[in-house]
Amino acid sequence: MTQLCLFIALVALLSVDISAQEKSDAASHTLQKVISLKMDRAGSTDAAAVAWHPVQKKYYAAQAGANAPMMVFDEKGKKITATDLKAGVDVRGFWYNPATRMLQVTTAGNAGWYEYALNERGIPENRRRMGIETGQQDAQAVGAYATKLNSVYFFDPATGSVESRLLSGLAGADKIKLRLGSAVKDGVGDEELTKRKSNYNQTTIIYTGISHAEIGLLNIADKQVELYDVETGLETEVLKLPPSASVSASLNFSYSNNIYWLYDKAAKEWGGYKAK
Repeated sequence: MTQLCLFIALVALLSVDISAQEKSDAASHTLQKVISLKMDRAGSTDAAAVAWHPVQKKYYAAQAGANAPMMVFDEKGKKITATDLKAGVDVRGFWYNPATRMLQVTTAGNAGWYEYALNERGIPENRRRMGIETGQQDAQAVGAYATKLNSVYFFDPATGSVESRLLSGLAGADKIKLRLGSAVKDGVGDEELTKRKSNYNQTTIIYTGISHAEIGLLNIADKQVELYDVETGLETEVLKLPPSASVSASLNFSYSNNIYWLYDKAAKEWGGYKAK
């Protein structure tokens, strides 16, 4: 009888251990490069973001800097603009808004938000200032647009939290504290979370729209993209980058068309990565 009780207790203990392990480990996958967008040598050494037009089937890539290039590529990564386009503003956040059918951008230093009408070929023209003058947390913050929610997300590296704001007037704001690198709410103390903040790209967040993995950060220390549940702030998925991938402490990270983008400053090239 004693042996039976010990056996039952051991099974129960193992079950608890396995359950705890399953809850503490985020799903892990490996990313591989699937596409490249070659930028011109002119312009800034940093890049802002990559936007995708789902109807035109075109990529739009913007470098940082007011006089830096904005380029248009087809779905295979071939440049289709005959001459260099200039953003005319120092782009940070960058996306296509299907409701307005325009490209929209946030700028460095909270210098206003702008949008670009597109001609019949999908080439940006007629830049105009939007009626939005605030909402960005940090001067260099790169906003990530959530299409279905019509919201823009920003990362605050000082607190390790994410703030979302409705695009229409930026009325209201929701803050989500991320449990950096943790899939368990109480698995990491606040002191450890504070230490981990420097491991991440300090300006850029991505929004994937993937259920329970909506928010993405670039961990430059471990060379991986980490996805978080927007409701709980818990890490739910880890996407390992290949050794050759270029990672930056600021800017040079984006997401569009289900592709994770990293900008190689030496090669002047956006590399697009997807899970194997």
